[in-house]
Amino acid sequence: MILNTDIKKNFYGSPSYYDEYVNALMWLKADSRFDDVVLTEWTEGHQVVALADRRVIASSKVYPSEAAEVASRYQDLATFFFTTDENRAEDILYKYGASYVFLRKQFDYKSSCKTKLPCRGTNTLLARMLAKKPLKYLEKVYESKNFLIYKTK
Repeated sequence: MILNTDIKKNFYGSPSYYDEYVNALMWLKADSRFDDVVLTEWTEGHQVVALADRRVIASSKVYPSEAAEVASRYQDLATFFFTTDENRAEDILYKYGASYVFLRKQFDYKSSCKTKLPCRGTNTLLARMLAKKPLKYLEKVYESKNFLIYKTK
């Protein structure tokens, strides 16, 4: 898949960031089963589908007939990333059968925290994942300068 270099520069910043991003998605594609489900930040969902060819819990592409179901999934995604209750996060992973969590190290708080959620709390699951603290049900399987991939245990 070849993308216009202007798109690479404008959307992703530097070409090295873009290349690292594609490498992370290609790793995910190569090291996961075709039927694995990926939980990721909602702004990344459609790209995981396009580049890694893996299903995601929620994507930016929504059909009108799916609106209510996808709205519920988005709420679960927000709960997953910003909860302080590991059991609640684990329930969400298993509810959707997620095998992997794909995460940018520079999480997009601007698009993700439009309400007064405790988005930047140090005890949220997201903060613990970014700090690479051990979690009882997730194992870090891929890390680069800008990306982390966790696998469910």
